[in-house]
Amino acid sequence: MSAANCPETPRQRMISMMYLVLTALLALNVSKEILDAFVIVNDGLTATTENFNKKNQATYDEFNKQYELSKEKVGPWKDKAFKVKEEADKLFNRFEELKYEILTTAGEDEAMKEEDGRKFIDGMAIGKKDNADVPAQIMITAGKGKELMEMMKGFREFLVGMVKEDGGDQVLINGIEQFLNTDEHKDLKTGEVHPWESYHFEHLPLMAVLTIMSKMQGDVRNAEANTINFLMSKISGEDIPFNAIKPMVYAEANDIVSGGDYKAEIFIAAYDSTAKPKVWIGAYDSVTHDVKEGEGFWLSDSSIVDGKGIYHLKSPSVGQYNYKGFIRLSTPKGNLNYDFKAGYRIVPPSATVSATKMNVLYIGVDNPIKVSAPGVQADQVNATLAGNGSLTPRGNGEYIARVRGGTTCKINVSATIDGRATSMGSMDFRIKKIPNPTGGAVGQTSGGRAPMNAFRPGAFVFARNDPNFEFEANFNVTRFQVRVDDKGNTITKPANGNKITAEQFAAIQKLRPGGTVVFEKIVAVGPDGDPRNLPPVVITIQ
Repeated sequence: MSAANCPETPRQRMISMMYLVLTALLALNVSKEILDAFVIVNDGLTATTENFNKKNQATYDEFNKQYELSKEKVGPWKDKAFKVKEEADKLFNRFEELKYEILTTAGEDEAMKEEDGRKFIDGMAIGKKDNADVPAQIMITAGKGKELMEMMKGFREFLVGMVKEDGGDQVLINGIEQFLNTDEHKDLKTGEVHPWESYHFEHLPLMAVLTIMSKMQGDVRNAEANTINFLMSKISGEDIPFNAIKPMVYAEANDIVSGGDYKAEIFIAAYDSTAKPKVWIGAYDSVTHDVKEGEGFWLSDSSIVDGKGIYHLKSPSVGQYNYKGFIRLSTPKGNLNYDFKAGYRIVPPSATVSATKMNVLYIGVDNPIKVSAPGVQADQVNATLAGNGSLTPRGNGEYIARVRGGTTCKINVSATIDGRATSMGSMDFRIKKIPNPTGGAVGQTSGGRAPMNAFRPGAFVFARNDPNFEFEANFNVTRFQVRVDDKGNTITKPANGNKITAEQFAAIQKLRPGGTVVFEKIVAVGPDGDPRNLPPVVITIQ
């Protein structure tokens, strides 16, 4: 908000117009309808003043925020702003005290309400809105109107003096003097002169006096707003303070692959060691600088040291890592955002040890492969598979290798360095079949026990992947045979598929508890398409 007067909103203009009209009508006739209309105006003025107060509080909050960012620069202006708040609250609260004193003296306690911890005046609950004696008794006879005038005058002079001292313009000063005017009133027709307190509080009904006081409270908050916004403008929103200078050398990489070039930027960096910028790392909208949770993170407050963000990471796996983000500086005129991009490379030590027997690719499953070349960005590295299979890139140096057969294959790695393709080496891999699965039936593996009804037609015979095998490999049983011993007679019943048939169940039902069912000649097919013959599965009937 500028240092000039706060422009009136349409609501404020309407309330001010009603205030003037009703004041004029008082001179003609004090009817119940007119006094009830004053209640409406008073409520509107009170709501407008509360809105002013909220906006003022937001400005004070901004002073506190700016102070944390740059205490030395903001401190003097913050102190002045909070002195304005102290004086404004003192005058505003005195108006409020006198309102309640008038109501209490007039016996209108029912009009003083409290709801959710907030005190307010219910104008419609005032029994004698036309009581003109009590306001005059307190404000004129007791001299409290003159006391209020002196407080208004003191507050006005305090604000004007502060604005003049800090180079405020005449428009702002005129606005303050208008809002806090305490001049005598001269009747243009009769020439009579009335003191400020007499003109506003004498010979007027109680409801009108309360409304006039509410209007003056709004004027206090308005003058307060203009002044603190002027003080806020003194903290430049465009000038970024610098109190430290440091030479910087920035290179895209400190490790160079043979055949590549080294490039670095050497410059002077100026910064404010007392500032507390915010640093976002991750994805964001480059136009609005809006961010989404889960797509990045803000550096913690403890990571902002001497005005600089410290990005500390434990070393990840080998490869090139790029990141981007922005630095946000909070100023009175809004946030300033500065985009950045950076990267780093993690290279292996000079000595490496590889478990050569672990260089295995399994037929029929996705074999994840991580490929990197020290000193080269991941998007500049390419890998291919030589042999009976394929290598599919997944991004960031990760690949999926699929092999279809054979005993060995080779993965070749190349990189683009300064526009030229350079071989980075290769690695041999052995090709193996997936280990045989473990057979089972009716939810049990060999040696298990199950009740008779578990062997019902449709119950499954399954082949379960070896739990020690790291890859996901599903096997399906394609055929099997059930064998039972019924009183010395051996009965065998074959089946295609993976479910117990009605004939097999009929043979199993001949057994008594303690008898055994043998599932044999089990054939299962896995993702490599190779049929596997599994050992028999023996299950005891409970």
